[in-house]
Amino acid sequence: MVRPILTDARISELLKVDKAVTFAPKRGSEKGKHVEWDFDLESNDGVKFTVFVRQNSMLDDDFSCGLCWTSPSGESVILARYNGGSHPHPNRIEGTKLPMHAHVHRATERYMKAGRPDGYAEPTDLYSDIGGALSSLIQECSISGIESLPGKKTPRNPRQLRLWEN
Repeated sequence: MVRPILTDARISELLKVDKAVTFAPKRGSEKGKHVEWDFDLESNDGVKFTVFVRQNSMLDDDFSCGLCWTSPSGESVILARYNGGSHPHPNRIEGTKLPMHAHVHRATERYMKAGRPDGYAEPTDLYSDIGGALSSLIQECSISGIESLPGKKTPRNPRQLRLWEN
């Protein structure tokens, strides 16, 4: 499958369209040293999306949550990703490197054409934990049906990690 290349205008439309959860996991699943959650979403006009949430069970600032668009042919493209400050990030086209600080990735047409769809990122002070990152994602990407808990501290045992009360 060939990954689609979206224009910046189409990326902006997909980020702004209202999206609602159609499937929410009851609990996270352990994958190595991370706990993961995946939510299915859909817009009113039937466009499919996924929200992913990943939290390292040992490092509070090692987390990522993001929004993926699913193309009509089934390819998935990450449109936005909100990362913790556990690692520096290089913006390869610009030749710059962000320090170890929370940062937000945005898909761009330019980076898609370079084969790195969500390779561009900017530092942010909007959040400092996974709950705050998820709140920012929910607000900025017009998502309903997911609640987050900014300020939530991550327990060391991933079986105890719960972001949502069911």
